[in-house]
Amino acid sequence: MLSCHDVITTNNSSTATRYSRMDGDGMALYRVFCAQYSIARGLLATCSQNPCMVGTPGKATSSPSILCLPEPPKKPMQPFIRFAIHHQADVRRAFPDVPRSAIKEKVMEMWNNLSNDERQYWSKEYEKEKVDYDMRYSEYLKTVTPRDLEVMKRVKDQEARKKARRLQNRVRKEQQAVEGKPKAPGNAFFLFMMRQDSGGLKRKDFLFEVGKMWKCLPEEERRAYHEEAERLKEQYVMDLAAWEDKMAKAGRLDLIRPQQQLLYKLFETKHQPLEHQTLE
Repeated sequence: MLSCHDVITTNNSSTATRYSRMDGDGMALYRVFCAQYSIARGLLATCSQNPCMVGTPGKATSSPSILCLPEPPKKPMQPFIRFAIHHQADVRRAFPDVPRSAIKEKVMEMWNNLSNDERQYWSKEYEKEKVDYDMRYSEYLKTVTPRDLEVMKRVKDQEARKKARRLQNRVRKEQQAVEGKPKAPGNAFFLFMMRQDSGGLKRKDFLFEVGKMWKCLPEEERRAYHEEAERLKEQYVMDLAAWEDKMAKAGRLDLIRPQQQLLYKLFETKHQPLEHQTLE
């Protein structure tokens, strides 16, 4: 009888076989296509609701500029933010080897140790700008309609959700690294590239030169790289399945892939004692 680990390993092996048939160029084109398709789908969905949406390629644009609306006045910085920006450079110079997260903690500690009079200085600056902001924001509201504000709020909410997902994914990847998740090996072209000397070239120029070298590589040598990439891929699939099985047994289903989470949950439900199963 197959265990859950066997079922998942078999599933992963078939996926690896399908993708390992692609050569280096094919895999690169496939990834570019997936990325562009995802971006295009998101833009079409948003533009269908807001036909006026435009953006500047390569630059982060705010919600009002995307919607062709006038930019609202910027809110004044809170007292602590003002204090942190003013002292952050001094703290970094005093502690050059301390990571960024520790710098924030030290600035927070400095803020907490301020007297009421010292904090009052930063609060007065904030209150002064807040009065001016309220006046400018009242004038701004006269230039937009309630529907404009509603659409802007919806776009801001979408941006906030995307930002939260990016943060969640970053934290998840950090936890996976701590738990020793196996790293995916590169394809044949990646293996070839990692064994070349950049010679001090910039990354863009180096990739261009390596691409030309790869195309001129004899077929026999390219085949050797493909075979090595396939062996590494098969080993990675087995290592990943074993790692996900370990995480599942440790109760960390949140660290494994969503489709594998479903398989583990279905397997556990199927083999649960009858008295513990939920009856519909």
